[in-house]
Amino acid sequence: MRDINELGPRPYRQSSLGPVREEEIQAFESHYSISLPTSFRKFLYALNGGRVRLRRYPDPVEGYGEINDFYGLGRKAADDEHALVNGWDIGNLWGEVRRLQQRLGNGVMPFARDAGDNQLFIDFRSPVPSVHRYVAETNTTYLVSPSYEEFIDSLQEVQRSPGAPVRQARLGGALTDDNPQ
Repeated sequence: MRDINELGPRPYRQSSLGPVREEEIQAFESHYSISLPTSFRKFLYALNGGRVRLRRYPDPVEGYGEINDFYGLGRKAADDEHALVNGWDIGNLWGEVRRLQQRLGNGVMPFARDAGDNQLFIDFRSPVPSVHRYVAETNTTYLVSPSYEEFIDSLQEVQRSPGAPVRQARLGGALTDDNPQ
């Protein structure tokens, strides 16, 4: 897998996640009965939630996709507090996994989302964990990459012409531009 620094990591400016600790990773793995790929653990240590410059990936259905942000591993207690009011700690893997597993069952772990809130997730239910995409609008999933490592290696920089919208996303049925300038 490529070096994390090649991706151009940009941590969240305001994040309650903080640096991840090994005890938190072990508790997370134990709770969800999964074993995170070594490469994903390294990613958490280097960038515990945030964005990367190289965020475009080959998508077998749509041609390409773009990652909006990666999730990080925060405190379970923070997500538990949100769960009491039928919510989740957005961007915290504890809540993101709980939320996606309500739709897809055990053995899945989202690690990133796009601008339309579609989830990229690792499916641990197969012998070799692979990367899939969950499309919220249609409640469907499909294979994107045979492994997390290959997915990260496939990331590319988004090439835009000056003044072009950053991303078009379908929100509430309407096509909108998301331009942070």
